[in-house]
Amino acid sequence: MPNNELFKLENHLKSYLDEKKMLTMAKNTILTYSRVLESFLEYYRGYYEEISIEKIDRAFIVSYLDSKGFSIGSKNLHAVILKNFFCYLQKHFYSGIDFKSRLEHLTLKLPQKEPTALSASEYEVVMAYFLKETHKRKRTFHSYRNLFMLKVILLCGVRVSECLTIKSEDITVLPSKEELPSIYKIHLLGKGNKERYAYIPQEMIEKELLFLQSYIGENNLSTASLCITKEGRVLGRSEVYAMVESFLKNRKIPKRGVHMLRHSFGKHMVSKNINLSTIKALMGHENIQTTLIYARSDEESMIRAVV
Repeated sequence: MPNNELFKLENHLKSYLDEKKMLTMAKNTILTYSRVLESFLEYYRGYYEEISIEKIDRAFIVSYLDSKGFSIGSKNLHAVILKNFFCYLQKHFYSGIDFKSRLEHLTLKLPQKEPTALSASEYEVVMAYFLKETHKRKRTFHSYRNLFMLKVILLCGVRVSECLTIKSEDITVLPSKEELPSIYKIHLLGKGNKERYAYIPQEMIEKELLFLQSYIGENNLSTASLCITKEGRVLGRSEVYAMVESFLKNRKIPKRGVHMLRHSFGKHMVSKNINLSTIKALMGHENIQTTLIYARSDEESMIRAVV
C-alpha cells in the first residue's frame, strides 16, 4: 500500500476547506467543517497503510463514528460533512469512484424534539421589563447594549451570529404607513452569508440605538458592530450567552440559551397566526420544514380549538 495516502488526504482536506472559504461559507461553519475533517484525518492515521482513500466505504465511516462515542446529533453532523467531502473528492479527484452511492443514507433518525421557548406568561414578563426599561432615563452602557441585543434577538428572531454583525449603517427607518408605526429595517448577513432583513418598531430600540451610536462616535471607536464592549471589541458568543443566562435568571425564568429566544420568536409568530411563509422569511430558514417545528399544536391549543 502506498505510504502517501495520508499526505494525499491532508492535501484534499486543505483544498476542500480552501474552496469553502472562497465560496464565502460562514466562519463558524468553516470551523465546524475543519474540526470534523481533522477528527476524521486523525482516525485515518491509524489505517492509511491498510486502506487507500479509494477503498474508504460506508463501513469505514460507520466505524469512525462509532469509535468516537458521539450522540446521534453529532454522528449525523459528521456524516453529512464527510459525505459532502467525499462527493467533492469524487467530482475533482476520483471521478471513477462513486462515493456518493457508497455513503447514501448514512444518517440516523433523530427523535423530533419540541424547541424550548418562552411560554406565553414568560414572554409577557420579558415584554413588561422591556417596556419598563424603555421609559427609564438613566442607564449604564451595559444596560443599553444588552437591551439592544435582547430586543433584536427576541423581537426579530435573529441568530446571535447575525446580531453580532449589525452595524449602525445596517439600520434604516421606514416611514409609518396608515395605522402602522415607524419601523427600523435591519440588514442582516445570515447563514451562509445570505442577506435578509429584520423589522422592529422604531420606539422599541430607538433609545438603545441612539446611545450606542453616540457612544461609538464620542469615543472614536472603529468597530464593525453595535454589540461591543466599552473598549470597542465585538462581543463573543460565550459573552452573549452569559448575558442572556443572567437576564433570564434575574427574571426567574428557568430556561437557558440565546437560541431559545429565537425559538420564542418563532412560537410567538405562530401564536399570532402569522403566515408560515412570512415566518420562514423573517427567520431566514432555507426550508419551510424547519419553520413547521413552531407550528406543532400543544394540548392547550387543541382544547381551545374544540371548546
